[in-house]
Amino acid sequence: MSDETFSLFAILGSIASAAALYHLFRRGQALRRLQRSLEEQGVWFGAAFQIRFRGLAGEKGQFVVRAADPELVARARAELQKPIEKRLHVTGTLAKGDGGFNRPWSWHIAPDQWDLVETSIELCDGTPVDVEGNLQYWLYTVKRFCPWTSYLESELLPVM
Repeated sequence: MSDETFSLFAILGSIASAAALYHLFRRGQALRRLQRSLEEQGVWFGAAFQIRFRGLAGEKGQFVVRAADPELVARARAELQKPIEKRLHVTGTLAKGDGGFNRPWSWHIAPDQWDLVETSIELCDGTPVDVEGNLQYWLYTVKRFCPWTSYLESELLPVM
């Protein structure tokens, strides 16, 4: 095979690969649109976890996070096996609206954009009431919520 022929095959292979990647990308976009549409109708593919606060009782001391990322779900489930006093706190990216799962709050932590950590900066420490009471500041200045006294309390069962 000549160098020119080999180069032609390499170029054609690159074009075919680019076309395949483009179709996968378009399929991914379609799947994301379908997932968003289903979520708007209350259908969720993943896990939801109740977050509780040490020292805060009732609704004012809880919120819900969601995850579809298998690694994040596995870490969260492993965290639930630890004694409460050894559990890490949540940190994540805030988003406007309850997300369809974080009632009664008018904010939520974006699904799959949270983690469990041992330490975080003081700026994003607070309570759900703090976030609700100064929502614009939290959403557009702080942008994260990392309440130091939070912990995963339980995995929530899907509601049909």
